[in-house]
Amino acid sequence: FTSDVQSEGLYLGLFMGAVWASWRGLSERSIRWAAVAGGFAGLAYLTRPEGLGIVAVAGLVVLVEVIRRRWRLRDGIAWGAAFSVVAVLLVSPYLVAMSTQAGELTLTRKKSLSAMMGLSDETSGALRAASPSAPLPALNDPMLPPEFVPPDGLVPSLVELFRKALKTLRYDGTFLLLVGLWLARGRPTLRGRFFLALIGAYGLLLFGLMMSAGYVSRRHWLPVLVPLLGYAALAAPALGQAMLKLLRRPRWPAWAPAALGLILVIGPAVYDMGQMRASRHLAERWAGERAASMSEGDVVVATRRSYAAYYARGRHLPIQPSMDTLEPKKLRDRGATHVILSGDTFDQAHWKMVLARPGVHLVERFEANGREVVLLEVEPARSVEQ
Repeated sequence: FTSDVQSEGLYLGLFMGAVWASWRGLSERSIRWAAVAGGFAGLAYLTRPEGLGIVAVAGLVVLVEVIRRRWRLRDGIAWGAAFSVVAVLLVSPYLVAMSTQAGELTLTRKKSLSAMMGLSDETSGALRAASPSAPLPALNDPMLPPEFVPPDGLVPSLVELFRKALKTLRYDGTFLLLVGLWLARGRPTLRGRFFLALIGAYGLLLFGLMMSAGYVSRRHWLPVLVPLLGYAALAAPALGQAMLKLLRRPRWPAWAPAALGLILVIGPAVYDMGQMRASRHLAERWAGERAASMSEGDVVVATRRSYAAYYARGRHLPIQPSMDTLEPKKLRDRGATHVILSGDTFDQAHWKMVLARPGVHLVERFEANGREVVLLEVEPARSVEQ
């Protein structure tokens, strides 16, 4: 048995702390809250590099307020300085060390700063320096299977980006959000401008990631969309009130609209979750059964979850979510015959890096109920030598 800590939960908490403190600082024009927001933003970046985007969001809102003459210039500079100084103090040691290793300004080991913004397709020098034996293939490499080729062009990338956002909120959540935004329509207040800056800045960042890396997952969209759920909450009582009006009964308890709205929202969601839970491992099951059908001898499956090896009727070889554990030679030395990777643990960038190494090849890709799984076969040592 193995255990590890994923970054998504920690990042979401720090990101929401940065959003909340930024809003408090902007609405109260508080230097203290600006410093707190900078601290949360710095810690969010140290957890995941996209956490630093909240700096751009806060800076954009302050700039707009100064231009609109709602803030004095010196107040805007003081607020921005408090935010930036704390954030820089937290991120600079890691940023300097990583950029020195890469030989260029870089925010992450996976992508350089220009690649994160979609200005180039270059891999971060930090990753090249750390993994010289594992070069990344080009995004348009004809040796890669079609599933790993990113959307070609501006419009397909935008469509895929919005599809991932819709998949994150699901149809019921998206409907509630749209209804809530309609109910809150009007001239944007400071809160509205703050959320517009949040969606605009991170939408641009995720679009650059889609154009450069070819993928954006629900874990990228979720932290950005969570602050908007307050608008979705406005829709539940409004929907309940509309249903009560259709029933044309003159008097209803005060709590009735909200209760009916929650039933209308939660009911389908609970049913949908039950359906997903009943078949959430379907993709892993298909991959395991495929591994069992193609093997005459013992099957040893390297995967995060033991149930995938169970479906393959083989032995489970636990692996951690790092590229070191997926080194083909290490897998062969540990006796692995197959590897099963799920999209919620190893994203497509990891899949590309694994496929670029000699000694493993793609058998098949499976998708069921929104989960993506790939089955890889570890080639014997003699096949690799030949």
